[in-house]
Amino acid sequence: MRLEQFNLFLTVLNSGSFAAAGRLLHMSQPSITAALNSLEEEVGARLLERSPGQRRPVTATEAGVIFADYARKALADYRAMLSAVTLSAGTTLAPVHIGVTSTPSSTVLPVLTNKFREENPSAAVHVKTYSGAELMDRLMRGEFDIAVTGTRPVQPGVIFDRFFYDPLVLIAPVSMKLPESITLRELKKLPLIVRDPSGHLMRLLIQGLKRVGLSLEQMNVVMQVSGNNDVLTSVALGAGVGFVARSLMAATRQIPDIAVIPVRRLQVDRYIYQIRRENAPYIGSLRLFWEYALSPEWREGVFSFNTMRL
Repeated sequence: MRLEQFNLFLTVLNSGSFAAAGRLLHMSQPSITAALNSLEEEVGARLLERSPGQRRPVTATEAGVIFADYARKALADYRAMLSAVTLSAGTTLAPVHIGVTSTPSSTVLPVLTNKFREENPSAAVHVKTYSGAELMDRLMRGEFDIAVTGTRPVQPGVIFDRFFYDPLVLIAPVSMKLPESITLRELKKLPLIVRDPSGHLMRLLIQGLKRVGLSLEQMNVVMQVSGNNDVLTSVALGAGVGFVARSLMAATRQIPDIAVIPVRRLQVDRYIYQIRRENAPYIGSLRLFWEYALSPEWREGVFSFNTMRL
């Protein structure tokens, strides 16, 4: 049995579906199904309960609960082993330096780095925020070890993993008394708060609207602001509705007067990537952090939405 099988099982269990796990692990749904079937055959027990059509999240059987507990321990022991080996013979872990763009720097990275430090107290992490335009240039110049961004890298000479699912969602003041979900026609009538159309998140939204036959010009745009937090603040003040990264809502649960409103037929997927230089050493804290970011444990709790059950 391999560690990859433990990670795959836990990802399916935490994501709630084979399709969602496939998106996180860069695998097709049939490949996920085949891997889980093989795992269940190997252990000699059914580990997951599947519902017809995957309308409900997959859940662990009694045997699956036991397996999940041991799988988490095995992965934690593996990471502890890497840390102990690195620290053997008096070796100290060099800090891992991370450059990150603004949205994940205020939502995903604080949770991820805090959990990482708890499990690896001897590993220091330093995070600095950069604009998307300069992030990759600084990475390639060696100013930090890992870049974290919502933009998929296209330049040569890098290795990257898609490690976090962070779709755009519509938020609205509770005082607007919108239904649990709305149609595209209803969306067109709502006062919409947007960002600069040249920004990455707005480009994703514009592309999402285009896929369902709409354009930004057809929306009732009432305000243009700078970023995620500005949209959130404006919505909280009742200025209208807006699209933000789902992680922002998880990180600001103390705001009770805002609701996430699904828009039927409109799905704006977005992923967070970690990126490193292809020729840089993959050792020490860098490796520990990279592999920890891919694990499911740190997402539990704050990022329960990462189950993709929206």
